[in-house]
Amino acid sequence: MKRNILIAFAASSLLFYSTQAFALLNFSAGIPFSHTITGKWSDGAEVKTDGVSGMFIQVGVPIFPGVGMDSYKTKLKDSTAELATMIYNLYYLLPIPIINLTIGAGVGSTELQCSGCAAAFDKGSASQWYASFG
Repeated sequence: MKRNILIAFAASSLLFYSTQAFALLNFSAGIPFSHTITGKWSDGAEVKTDGVSGMFIQVGVPIFPGVGMDSYKTKLKDSTAELATMIYNLYYLLPIPIINLTIGAGVGSTELQCSGCAAAFDKGSASQWYASFG
């Protein structure tokens, strides 16, 4: 029994080792803190956000680009509407010892969701670039 636990621990340590030079797989997940929107309502008023919720995940292997997905819902201030955003990413974890520096870009879609307005608005396109340090 102890041998099986030791083998499982050794395998998981190799798989998720903190130094990327030895890792066989890298994985990250997180939550958004803010979402900035540039635009105006039809009456000319500026669109403002009132909080964001959602998550992002990334999975990859060393040396090759990884893949990720972002899914956000942004509340719009002074409105019952939410902006739903789904983005698919490609990222690269730079091979720097000890420091995890990631750069990436993504494309996807965004859609205004509210009761009675789904037929009035089409899905829009969304794009992003990002960098993370860990």
